[in-house]
Amino acid sequence: MNILKPLAVILSITLCTEAYAQIGFDDELLFDPMIGEVPHVLSAVRLHQPTAEVPASVTVLDAQFIKATGAKNIQDLFRYVPGMLVVPEPYDNSDSVVYHGGPALYPKSMEVLIDGVAAYRSALAAVGWNSLPVSVEEIQRVEVVRGPNSTTYGTNAYQAVVNIITKHPSDTLSERLINFKLGDNNDHYIHGQSGFNFAGGEWRLTAVDKGTDHLANTTNERIPCETDCPNRRDSSHVALRGFYELSDKKSFDAAVNYVQTKRKLPHYTVNDNKAKDTHYEIGVRYYYEPNFQHKIKVSGSTYSYQRLQEQRDDFLFAGTTDPALVALFRINPLAADQIAQGLSPTALDLLDPEQASLAQQLAIRYANPADFLIPLSATSYVETTEVRADLEIQDTYAITEGLTLLSGIGYRYDKVSSDTYYKGTVLGNSWRIFGNINWLAAKNWSLHAGVMNEKSELDDSALSFRAAANYLISPVESIRFVYSEASKTPDFIEEYADWTYKLENIETTSPYAGDHFYRALIVDGGLDSQKIRSFEIGYYGRSNNYRTEWDVRSFYEKLTDLIYVFPTISSDSAYADNTVEFYGVEWQLTKEILSNTNLRYTGAFTKADSKTAEEVAEEDLLAIYSPLSKTISLHTSWSESVNSMISFFWIRNLGAPSADRDQKINTRRLDLNIYGTLENRSIDEVSWAVSVQHDFSSDPYVTYGRAYEQATRFQLELGMNF
Repeated sequence: MNILKPLAVILSITLCTEAYAQIGFDDELLFDPMIGEVPHVLSAVRLHQPTAEVPASVTVLDAQFIKATGAKNIQDLFRYVPGMLVVPEPYDNSDSVVYHGGPALYPKSMEVLIDGVAAYRSALAAVGWNSLPVSVEEIQRVEVVRGPNSTTYGTNAYQAVVNIITKHPSDTLSERLINFKLGDNNDHYIHGQSGFNFAGGEWRLTAVDKGTDHLANTTNERIPCETDCPNRRDSSHVALRGFYELSDKKSFDAAVNYVQTKRKLPHYTVNDNKAKDTHYEIGVRYYYEPNFQHKIKVSGSTYSYQRLQEQRDDFLFAGTTDPALVALFRINPLAADQIAQGLSPTALDLLDPEQASLAQQLAIRYANPADFLIPLSATSYVETTEVRADLEIQDTYAITEGLTLLSGIGYRYDKVSSDTYYKGTVLGNSWRIFGNINWLAAKNWSLHAGVMNEKSELDDSALSFRAAANYLISPVESIRFVYSEASKTPDFIEEYADWTYKLENIETTSPYAGDHFYRALIVDGGLDSQKIRSFEIGYYGRSNNYRTEWDVRSFYEKLTDLIYVFPTISSDSAYADNTVEFYGVEWQLTKEILSNTNLRYTGAFTKADSKTAEEVAEEDLLAIYSPLSKTISLHTSWSESVNSMISFFWIRNLGAPSADRDQKINTRRLDLNIYGTLENRSIDEVSWAVSVQHDFSSDPYVTYGRAYEQATRFQLELGMNF
């Protein structure tokens, strides 16, 4: 396995390094979520502030809770977040995570950050959940800000923000971990981790190798496969994170990541279809605190991402690669499609000399229609290379004890090269400037205002604004009122796509075959930014007497100029004349019901009204949508060494809002994780876990998807801390 070399490195460091913890580290990297009896969060406005004063709804999943779930993939954690829907995506053999609702393939309404570094990829503006360079074992907490947060994190924080905060290296210096997990569907998960001191800094090295063959090999009208539908996924990554304290006022942290993934894709009409992704990433943050009122942070990151998809097709018709048909498609796509399908080209404009000439060539060449159908075999190699650099300066100044101003400026450079998707290279340069002010105006009122403006080639000015007021019933209980306006600039694929497949290794007897498939996705470009207006009334509270914490959010969101493009050459263009309104209620409740048992109950009731462009179907724009989703979990500590969590997930009527009830899916699933530790004289700690997942239905998790291979799935885990 790819993991063996990284694990060997970790083991050598484990045996050769004596680690010790040092005192003193930045509160953004390691902070106590409770100060006294007051819970705090970080992500909403980039400030460490009491939850009751936060101008947003925030869901926090800490390390203890993450361990209790037994999840080995980060995306599975979002099943415990109100309004979040997680489905195995059938077209690209990946996972899709949406908030409220969205398309099944490449939903992109959330910003995902790992220690402040954006995780989305530029070429398709997607998050590769299975290839994130972080393991669940090294996560300190995940904070999910539900609602638009573009004033803090930019245009990609259109509907929500996921901030993955890893443990501080000083907190894991004593850990030398090896974990093995095996389960159904050829599942495997191997994790190694070691903390150590080096060159005056504190470091953690992590390596993971995982894979699964999880879905049933079935076919349907959207995903036709000749024999089966391969869905094998494999992913490996190595992550190195370090921290240096330069002085009592200066420090910096760094991260270096390497990720490689391989996955098989549905064959559709081809014989073989597989993709390999590789990316490298470096991130650095420097902190300077001139005094207790003033703090400056400089962040920089860069990454390189390469993707290679190889497709072998032995069932093409030579006529579909004819250069004349390729040229006609670019002038009149409908007429070219009619000819390729053997229909009369009624859409042809014979008054156009160029169309008439191309049509005449095709008529002469294929006077005998059988010549058009001569078999052709070929391979296409879809290569994509992405480079990104991001630099940001953030300044935080406490003007008074109750008045804090956070401001900053940032620059991002994106370069995407792909002959298949863009006929060459596209570049993106963007600047952003932002400011957020938080004011404890009175004993019972906390006020907030924030603004961000981004300028790029995609939009001269993408402006976002938020205003909020929190009425503090007590330091741990408040009612909040929030209004937000946000913009999201078009993505590269929506603005610049010129998508065609070049063929290589061609085998055919036809004299007219060319080296490109005739169809293409060529977007018009010039799209406006998407807009969202959001109203929220929320109620947050915590009762120490009753060991209870709750948050209720009532919301209304209107998304306009919503862009939709199905990323395939079977699409016609990118369509922006779409509108969606979401409104409803979300809730989350945690309660200690017994001295050893905690209850967690989350859910969302969401209504959606949509108005789509004539060419866009609602079942594509809102393929992942549910009017009611709920999760209930019980976490029990049976003894100091044995714990369990049982969770029930219920998603009702998954599918487009206006679809017939018979076309919708009801998902009910039970997860059980029993875990604990064993005493061992020669090893510091031996951990174990037994996990079970059970689906109460054989339905897939999304329309036109595929169900899991087994309705009941088992997972065994054994871990050691040396």
